[in-house]
Amino acid sequence: MKQALLLKDRYQKAAREFVKYRKVLPYQPLEVLEMDIKLVWVERDRKHAFVLTVIDTFTRVVLGRKTAFNNNQHMVKQLWDEIIENYLQPYDCLNRKISMEIRNDNDSRFIAASVQAFFKENHICQVFTHPYTPQENGK
Repeated sequence: MKQALLLKDRYQKAAREFVKYRKVLPYQPLEVLEMDIKLVWVERDRKHAFVLTVIDTFTRVVLGRKTAFNNNQHMVKQLWDEIIENYLQPYDCLNRKISMEIRNDNDSRFIAASVQAFFKENHICQVFTHPYTPQENGK
């Protein structure tokens, strides 16, 4: 089958950059941000809802939060549009030359090529934490 070129091409994983330092030590606000998705049980609807949260690890301020029954890459980009508009642009991060790093786990919504392209387009360095390493979170 290989000689006859009948095999399907192997799936290529999206390229990811992993964190270099285990501990989070930001020197100023908006330098290292954390993004995560948690599940909460909604008794009224008898199902789980997703809570997407972004936190500044220096000030411990929650910059944005979205809650929905289904969460996808479009919701991630929508939340980040709000964060950019409400926090990053008023703080003038680009002109102040603040290098921002967003840390997140290996959730498929964060790995999506469109989300990675969105961060590059907005000059935000996205890095992924290693599996099963809670010390890499900004806690």
